[in-house]
Amino acid sequence: MNRLKDRLALIRGKPQATITPNATGITTPSLAQRLQRLRPSSPPTRPFPRLSDEALAHHLGGQLEKPGLITVQKTLKPGFRYGHFPLAHHAQQFPPSLITDQELHLDKALFLDTETTKLSGGSGTIPFLVGLGETSTAGFRVTLLLITGFSGEWGLLETLRQYTDNKRHVLTYNGKSFDLPLLASRHRLHRLANPLENLHSLDLLYPVRRAFRRHWPDCKLGSVEATLLGRPRKNDIPGADIPQVWTQWIHSGRTERLAETLRHNAMDILAMAALLPALDQVYQFPAAHQADIHALATAMAHGGQTEQALQLLQSNLTALDDAGHLALATLYRQNHDWTQAVALWTQLAHRNHPKAMEALCKYYEHRLKDFAQALHWSQQLLRHPDHKPADRHRQQRLLKRMMG
Repeated sequence: MNRLKDRLALIRGKPQATITPNATGITTPSLAQRLQRLRPSSPPTRPFPRLSDEALAHHLGGQLEKPGLITVQKTLKPGFRYGHFPLAHHAQQFPPSLITDQELHLDKALFLDTETTKLSGGSGTIPFLVGLGETSTAGFRVTLLLITGFSGEWGLLETLRQYTDNKRHVLTYNGKSFDLPLLASRHRLHRLANPLENLHSLDLLYPVRRAFRRHWPDCKLGSVEATLLGRPRKNDIPGADIPQVWTQWIHSGRTERLAETLRHNAMDILAMAALLPALDQVYQFPAAHQADIHALATAMAHGGQTEQALQLLQSNLTALDDAGHLALATLYRQNHDWTQAVALWTQLAHRNHPKAMEALCKYYEHRLKDFAQALHWSQQLLRHPDHKPADRHRQQRLLKRMMG
């Protein structure tokens, strides 16, 4: 009966204030009281007034390119230095090398970097900011394309096409695995032709890894800036926070970190523009930049540049580790310079290097037929903890050849 009164009171807009005992004597709130608790004390309010697209563009120092798309541009004068190195210059050209597999003309190159929502995999990840860099006679121009909502993505992709006109190359950092596949999928989703697929892609992460992965803890762009370019970032927004910045703008109108995000993206572009001439210096003078000379020489040799690899190792002999000395000995052997090869193998073997001892075994057994020397190095090799079953078979074969 009491519960019926509560319901009638709720319909009349007069919730009962009493708490009704149940059959066990335990008091429980009435239905009206429970519903009252669920009502918010005051209607929700938006914590930040949302700026119009025009006002946001003005706030960020840009202009409204088209509905839902803001463009921010800045041109840096020729000779501008980012850390130790100047930015890529309009007239620079790079012949095919370990840095690029095609001739690279910077007046035909576009630097590119994206910032994304990372809401989910596949179609849920949206590039809300695309940074572009290009050289000209006036200097280096950075263009940032920012969408103000999900509907602006189509306009961003259409505008991106304008910046690929007359371009032959697109330069990224880890773009081969992330930026370029993402933009390709977004073009497919909007049924647009992808202008980037016709450009030669150069991912600068790979020449950096080749030169430094054995010497650096990681090869992230931030590490490149701090270690190679000599310009560590200060007061930079962490990359992990960037997706949340745009999400906060969409849902609550917050703008206080959007400018930081644009600055972060612009610095990524400038870092790549300085990294290209920096890598050119690294590959010409690897010892001066503490690069991995052995790795560079190995890449040259695999690419058919045997003479260049030999010259690189010879000119940096004092900077080589054991792996580098072994690589140099291998190149000597390929050139039939047995005197130099044996000298290096012997030095390494005295340092207990198993591959050098194996090379000496083969040289004395098969080339000089000096079975005694071959047996000597075979016995030394068997004392090494990393010897293989084939090494014991070699010793037995040498003993038989000496006896018979």
